[in-house]
Parts: sequence; structure tokens; C-alpha cells
Amino acid sequence: MSSISINQKTVQPIQNTLMLVKSGAERVLLVDDDHTAVAVACRMLESLGFLVHAVNSGAAAKDCIRKYRYDLLVSGLEMPDIDGYTLSKQIKDTSQNTKVILMTGLACGDVAGYMNTGIVDGWLFKPFSPGDLSETMRKCKLIETPNISSISRFNSHYSDDRPGLHVGQSKANPFSLKYVEPKELNPTENA
Repeated sequence: MSSISINQKTVQPIQNTLMLVKSGAERVLLVDDDHTAVAVACRMLESLGFLVHAVNSGAAAKDCIRKYRYDLLVSGLEMPDIDGYTLSKQIKDTSQNTKVILMTGLACGDVAGYMNTGIVDGWLFKPFSPGDLSETMRKCKLIETPNISSISRFNSHYSDDRPGLHVGQSKANPFSLKYVEPKELNPTENA
């Protein structure tokens, strides 16, 4: 396992823009060939309350799509074995209700041809902040602005010893990351 440290100026805290997953059980398939991007995006998604299954290749993602149901696919656009757009079409073929967000380091003009196809529900341009992520999720109707009930649910879901954001609390360095392989999901477990 490698340890990843991120400059705090690069990642803005999301306490002011916090939005939470609607039901608290939404499952995300996160795919990118960049291990750092996966670690950072995984941390952000988990802090919003998503259950995240992270993989580093399109082939692994295709295998996951065959075995599990996801509420959201967050994928890199440019990957060596399969591009994120092709992966998006495949997941939409199996589940029309699955939302798709693509991440890219390309300029907006370079991906304009993909933008209005009806396949992709949202875009994140790297590097993106937690605020960018939560706003994209809100536009895709995957998260809501917190109220007292959702903040209470969020706080009860995450214990103080869990890394990441704790609403109303301050951590000395909330963006010091350690990449941890995702646990295996149970194939029969559907949200």
C-alpha cells in the first residue's frame, strides 16, 4: 500500500458545500487508471456517504458491471484498455437508471462531442474540488443539501475514528490519504 499526501490548498474542504447522499446506500463504481485520482475521488465520495467500489482498469470495471448493480459510475474518460465513454454505454445498456459521471483532464472543447449524447449525466474536469464533485452530484440528483436529519444520519454513519470529514468537527489534516484496496462486495447484495 502506498501513502498519498495531498496539498490542502489543492483540495478545498467541503464543510461549506456539504451535500449528502439521499438514502445513504447508493453504490458507486469508481474507475480510473490513475491511482491517485482513484484515492482522492474515493475519499470524496465516501465523505458524501456513498458506498464506493474502486478499480483501476476498464477490464476490472466491466467485470464489476456484470456482477453488481450500481447507482453511479464515476469513470476516467481516457484509460488504456477501454475509454470511459464506452464503459458508460455498457453500463447504461444494463441499467438505464445508473447515473454516469466522467472525469477528464482534457479541456471542455476536446470532449464536446461526448457531452450531449444522453449517455453521460455529468462531467468533472481534473483537478476538481470536493465542491465541484458535490455540485455535479446534486445536478445528477444523487445528493441533497443537508438538513438536521441528514447531518444526524451522516454523523451516526461515520464514527470519530473513521478517516474523512466529520460534520461539525475539525481534523488536523483531513486530506492525508492512505490508499486502501476496496473490500469485495457480495454479488447478491443489491442496494
